[in-house]
Formats: sequence, C-alpha cells, structure tokens
Amino acid sequence: MHTPFDLLGKEIVGRTMVDLGEIRREHEVASHVQRADLYFVPAPDKAARRGKRGMFGRMAETACLIEVFRSTPTIRVLDGCLRKQLTHDHLAARGARKAKTPSPDKPRLWVLSTGKPETALQGYGFAPRPGWHAGVYDGMPAAVVSVVVLHELPRIRDTLLLRLLGKGLVMAEALEDLKALPPDAWERDVAQAPLVALRLQMPEDSATTDEERRFAMAMNEIYEQWKKRTMEEGLAEGVKQGVAQGVRQTLVASYQGRFGEMPAALRKVLDETADAQVLTGWAPVISVRSEKEIAETLLAKSARPARRPRAASRRVSSKG
Repeated sequence: MHTPFDLLGKEIVGRTMVDLGEIRREHEVASHVQRADLYFVPAPDKAARRGKRGMFGRMAETACLIEVFRSTPTIRVLDGCLRKQLTHDHLAARGARKAKTPSPDKPRLWVLSTGKPETALQGYGFAPRPGWHAGVYDGMPAAVVSVVVLHELPRIRDTLLLRLLGKGLVMAEALEDLKALPPDAWERDVAQAPLVALRLQMPEDSATTDEERRFAMAMNEIYEQWKKRTMEEGLAEGVKQGVAQGVRQTLVASYQGRFGEMPAALRKVLDETADAQVLTGWAPVISVRSEKEIAETLLAKSARPARRPRAASRRVSSKG
C-alpha cells in the first residue's frame, strides 16, 4: 500500500536533477510494463551545475535508474530492481544494433533505502563504496549497482536532500537542517514545494499514523513560515487571497518539478480558482497523478457549466 510519503522521494530526486539532464519518472523498461521510479541521463553542458548539487550531483554524473524505498527492500525486491536495469540495458543495446550506433553504457542502478538491507547486501557481496560517504555501498563492478542507506549518511549539507527521504529522527533532523539554511539556498527551492504539498495533505489534527503526526509536527515551523510569507505577499488582496496564491504557486512548482512547464490551459484554471481549500484539494492530484489525469481533473472544473436556478424558474412561472 502506498503512503503519502512514497511520492516525496521521487519528487525531491526529480526536482534536484531536472535541470542537470533528461529525467523520466515511472520509466517504462519493457512491453509488459516494468517501471523504474526515475531514469536520468546527464546533459554534457551541466557538469558545473552538478558539481554544486551535493551527493545528488555526484549520482547524476552518469546515466542511472533510481529506485526509492521507504521500507527496507528484501533480496527479492532488489532482484526486481536489477531485472529492470538489465532489461533496460538489453533494449538499449538492441536499439543501438538496429540503428548501427555504439551501445550505451549500462546505467547505474541507485537503490535508496531508509533502512539497511542486510540480507541483500550480503547476498550480492556489497561493500562500502570507496571515496563516498558512509552509507553508500557498491555491488560487484560489472553489476553497476549502488545502495544508499539513508539512515547511515552523515548529517552534513551534502546529504541533506537524501536524508529528507528518511524516516523518524533522520527526517526530523533533515528538516531542522533545511530550516537552518539561508533563504536563497537551492535545497529550499527543491524541497519546499513537495514538502508543503505533503503537509497540506495531512493537517496535524487529522494525521492518521504516528509517522504522519511526527512529520506534521516537524514541518510546523516550515509550514507556518510558508503561510506567513504567502499571506504577506497577498495582503493587498486579503489574507484568503494570499493563502490561495501561496497554494497556487506550490501546485505550479510541484507540476513543473515533475513535467516541466505547466500548459496554459491548466495554469488558467489555477489562476481563476480563488478558493484555497479547492486548490489544496488538488495537491495530491498534481503530486501523484499522470499528466493526463491532472489535465482531466482540472479541465473538468473549467468545463462544468454554471448551475441555473431551474426550481426557482418553475416557481415563478407557476405564479403567472
């Protein structure tokens, strides 16, 4: 069963790497529909920018498949990840042969795990990756696969966005570190929209699990700062309009982080919706659903005809 947190990792990874090369979410790797969470190909002219993106920047130096797990993957789950990698590599090599071009290198498989998958690491002979932070493990060289144990990463800025994908204390500490960054820090630009979107889905008084309650409490300061700023920005039109504008900006940022520029028709629907509660209700749609589903949901609202007071008309006519 998926939880509201499942998307957060994919969203933060995608927003971090979207301007470093080509990234595809839910990347289909076979006709019978195997999908990797994300597939990334670095842009040759973005090397300098990658160098400023911490550990994510190092991960983005080569083409890669990325799988994000909030639960610790078993050896069978890791088998499935490796199968996707090998299938992708096989299809790419076959396509290159048909096109009579050189076969691309096998993409590195990055498995991001909240806990340490001891059985999988031992079974596949993983060892700490030389020259990288604690918590990063490599399999045999030919496998081109790495596992990142989020709870073992050092508490430094270089690993901040990865630690945001962790659980419990690790995530709480990462949120504290995020709050301590300067207002213009690039990590804030990446993380704030998906974090606020997730917080909007789980008000503290309606959280249903301990994990949701801990997250809501840990997010209080960031969330209140966001509300205060958006309200201040909208004071000219009133507090409600300010909140709506803040939610609207978050939704647009979330969409653009996943798919790129939002189509004008969808942006028009958001701009013409003044009710902050309606906008907030679209947060899980824009954060989780496909482009097609998002468009259908938002455009259905704009296409809905205005209600006509039919009953009132009948009453008037009956008096005549």
